[in-house]
Amino acid sequence: MATNFRVLFPITQQLAYLDNAAVGPISTPVHQAMTKRIDERRTIGTQPTSQWDDELSRLRGAFARAAGGSPQRTAILSSTSEALGVVAEGFPWKPGDNVVIPAGEFPANRAPWTHLRRRQVDVRIVPREADSGRHDAATLLDAVDARTRMVAVSAVRFDDGWRAPLEELQGGLTGRDTLLVVDAIQALGAVPIDLEGMKLDVVCGGGHKWLLGPQGIAGLTLSRRAANCIEPVLVGWNSLRDPWDFDATEQPLHETSRRFERSFPPLPEVSGLGAALDLLLAEGLDRLAAEVRDRVQYLLQGLKVNGFTVRGPDSIAERGSIVTVELARRADAREVCAAIRQEGVVASVRRGGLRFAPHAYNNEDDLNRALGALGRALGSRV
Repeated sequence: MATNFRVLFPITQQLAYLDNAAVGPISTPVHQAMTKRIDERRTIGTQPTSQWDDELSRLRGAFARAAGGSPQRTAILSSTSEALGVVAEGFPWKPGDNVVIPAGEFPANRAPWTHLRRRQVDVRIVPREADSGRHDAATLLDAVDARTRMVAVSAVRFDDGWRAPLEELQGGLTGRDTLLVVDAIQALGAVPIDLEGMKLDVVCGGGHKWLLGPQGIAGLTLSRRAANCIEPVLVGWNSLRDPWDFDATEQPLHETSRRFERSFPPLPEVSGLGAALDLLLAEGLDRLAAEVRDRVQYLLQGLKVNGFTVRGPDSIAERGSIVTVELARRADAREVCAAIRQEGVVASVRRGGLRFAPHAYNNEDDLNRALGALGRALGSRV
């Protein structure tokens, strides 16, 4: 890891912050970009509309690069939930069609699909394997038939770090009229995602986790076939071909995926996510992903050497950047989480386990600090 990358995150001066799967910290460049926009609003008011358009256009391009998509088929929205809702509600479902999702998904990748039952869409929720807790491609593909219009999965599962077998799923769906939809919020910025290279149809994710950007802003990028069949359900002035022509009484929607953008997102968030993506792209997404794998591997080894049970896969190739510790029944995960927080180690509780999520700006000192704090919190020696 380049030394100056860690230095760009002031949070590292005080905390071993290992909670990037919940909310990632912002860097100095992101803070500067957002503060600049807020100060401009305070001192000079509004900016020229050309600046708004240029900055939003640059952000579409940066998100498309990070997700492996096309800028013309990329929209900037408010959240992963909104993006998945755009896809779910904008598809031309027919009664009897179905969508396949794994059980145990984060609600953002469940609620938009179960809400389709009102449109007589069958929602097929595939259970996890009893022994491993994973979903392999064959199990999910067994639920697919001629009426399956979408398979929607998380690239990385939020609770235990299992990576979805995206390449195998795509291979199994080849030749079918079925879109592969990927909630990539737990992958973008930490695990490689490439919509075009992996032949995915939908990739979306918010900016506030592994992308290390602000909350309230997200990206959605579509394959050509997805863009051709998904229509906006809700539109606004920014969906139009020329949103600055206020006098036109009739206007078509924009020919690009900008048509999904109902209004202009807050400029500080646009600048903030733009700065976050610029930083990650300059560092190199593949290199950062390799750094994250190293951190995860180090943490896994430290936990296992000291007798802790870890949820999810043993193989680092099958795991994202999440490491969740299975605590003994006598230990309350919330109490343990609070105890390590007192020592400056930040993690989360998910489904009764203690979830660590290191990023590339973390170092071995952070991980050792977490291992020591966890051992002390549980009354053991680490």
